[in-house]
Amino acid sequence: MVDRAGQEVVKTFPESRWRFSAGLEIPEESVDLHLTSGAFLGDGARVTPLTEMEISGGLVFLETSTVPHFDCEVDVLFAGRSYTATARAGIWSVPVQAPLASGSLPLTWSVGCLQGQGQDLSNKEASVKWILVDGTGPQPVEILAPRPGSTLSGDVHEVKIIVEEVGGLDVQSLELNWRVEDFTTGDVIRSGDSPLSVTSGSIDGLRIELSGLMNLSSITDSMLVERMVVHISISGRDLAGNPVQGIDGKPAGTSISTWNMQWFQPEFTLSPSSLSYSRLLLEVGDSTSLTLEVENIGTLDGEIEVVFKSIELDGTESLIQRTTVIASAGSIGIVTLDWGPQRPGFQWVEATLANGQTASGPTIDVRVSEEPSLSEKVFGDVNPILGSVTGLLFVAILATLLLWMKRMTTNQGAKVAFDWDEFSSEIEDDHDDGGVDDLATRADPSQTESPLTSSPGSPEMPTQASEPETDWVMGSDGYWWYHDKVTNEWWYKDADGNIVKHP
Repeated sequence: MVDRAGQEVVKTFPESRWRFSAGLEIPEESVDLHLTSGAFLGDGARVTPLTEMEISGGLVFLETSTVPHFDCEVDVLFAGRSYTATARAGIWSVPVQAPLASGSLPLTWSVGCLQGQGQDLSNKEASVKWILVDGTGPQPVEILAPRPGSTLSGDVHEVKIIVEEVGGLDVQSLELNWRVEDFTTGDVIRSGDSPLSVTSGSIDGLRIELSGLMNLSSITDSMLVERMVVHISISGRDLAGNPVQGIDGKPAGTSISTWNMQWFQPEFTLSPSSLSYSRLLLEVGDSTSLTLEVENIGTLDGEIEVVFKSIELDGTESLIQRTTVIASAGSIGIVTLDWGPQRPGFQWVEATLANGQTASGPTIDVRVSEEPSLSEKVFGDVNPILGSVTGLLFVAILATLLLWMKRMTTNQGAKVAFDWDEFSSEIEDDHDDGGVDDLATRADPSQTESPLTSSPGSPEMPTQASEPETDWVMGSDGYWWYHDKVTNEWWYKDADGNIVKHP
């Protein structure tokens, strides 16, 4: 201390140990990043190109954590540009913008008002935030289900899509959009959307599988008589805010796949052998029946026009008939008509449907009609040699049959005389005609004994007078038969020569 006379005295206080520090710090926990779009990551953020951002923080003395009472500049460096912020009352902020090019860029800050003994004692390792600039949205690369080219019914279908996204998907924003349009006019008939979920586990990568449901049950069978198509697209974004693109980099919202819906309609087709003739050998003036089989492989009953033409070898065409064939779904319609070639030569018939399907019959050689020869008149189309052999066999069989019938008729109906040597021991007769008794004449019952009563082994006959003797007859079985009309009994001579009564 100094008085007015200039005298001074000095007193020290070594026990206080006061010190001075000019070190300033931007605390890590005081720094905040504000985004207009994009998503925060653990060490920064993911944004789209040209995204507006703002970074702010605090400024204090390191030793005492006191806020400086003076203004101090803070330097911010991002994407090759320097930004300057003024810290007033220890608070600063500065807007920054993401570059147009994609990439991972550091955002750093430091104290800029250092003079004399001033020092920036901020943690350099923590004084950075990594900003990932992502200018490309998720891109679908493959449709797993329904299979491309398949036909959809009015039902609920599971849709599986593979997308590519390096930065990461914003799963909550993903939706499957579908619409059913009229094939001809493009008018939207039905539409809808449903959420998509990630089934592959990771939200980033080159093959991320998404799954969702497409409910087409509002499309009834009665509506399917009109031709309709189904389009799907994906709405949503990645973590940077980029919208999901279309297939092959097309703009967002465009269709990524299209399927045909079931179309209930008749569909007619012809096979190579659909057309046939009833006759292949024709002459001018003859006719043959043409038969065409038209198959309806569609899902609806219908009809179609068919044109029949005859085509000659030189290319000359002649219209035979135009007609219409009707066929139910899944069945075959048959058309039959007559065709009579008017000119000779090689020619065939071709049938053409209204849808362009064609079928050709076999080629035939139409000949000029000629006067038939005698053999052709007799045998017709049959080979004369074969016809002659067949006729001879028939005549031989007929002659044999007639001979056999004649013999059977003669043996069965003829009356024969008995051999006297065979029956002389059985029949007693007083005739003096040289030993031959004509049994065709009747004997007097009072003078002649019945041959049955005189045959040894024959049954004993009644004693009353019997009817005059009847004839012995050679039967068709080879036995001699005798009929006694009085008793109405039949007798025959067996193989041993015994006369036996027929049972």
